[in-house]
Amino acid sequence: MRYRDPYKKMMANVNMSSQNQGSTRGSLNSELKRELGVNKDGRIYRYKKQLEVSITAEDLKEQFKKQKGCDFWMQSYQIDLNEIFVPHSIEAPSVDRWPDASGGYVKGNFVITTRFMNLGRGNYPAKKFKQFIREYLLKAPKGIEKFI
Repeated sequence: MRYRDPYKKMMANVNMSSQNQGSTRGSLNSELKRELGVNKDGRIYRYKKQLEVSITAEDLKEQFKKQKGCDFWMQSYQIDLNEIFVPHSIEAPSVDRWPDASGGYVKGNFVITTRFMNLGRGNYPAKKFKQFIREYLLKAPKGIEKFI
């Protein structure tokens, strides 16, 4: 069985996200707002502003080691890198732009989290998100297994 590099797959996701306006966390008035343009046929379209990507698969590996393999937002959760190869897995590792959610994928502006946490946070402020996670974990009912 051949080895599949999870960091290369994560980089492929980063490159795709950097081109997808849907992943831009800014508001409509943000610096990343897409402007209208007219093509040679007279059709109106929106310019796509690609986010800068200067990180590498090696940078992702270093960050993952720095985080000791844990989710940045929920540090008690150990990320399984193989989940990146499972389609639509909410447990898959995901690269989150932080501390500047409107910035690019550059050194010092990314962390490793799960797809679940990244999508859940969306454009919610980091400080409030951390507070929510802390409170959520403290208030989580014990013995919830009975209800699942």
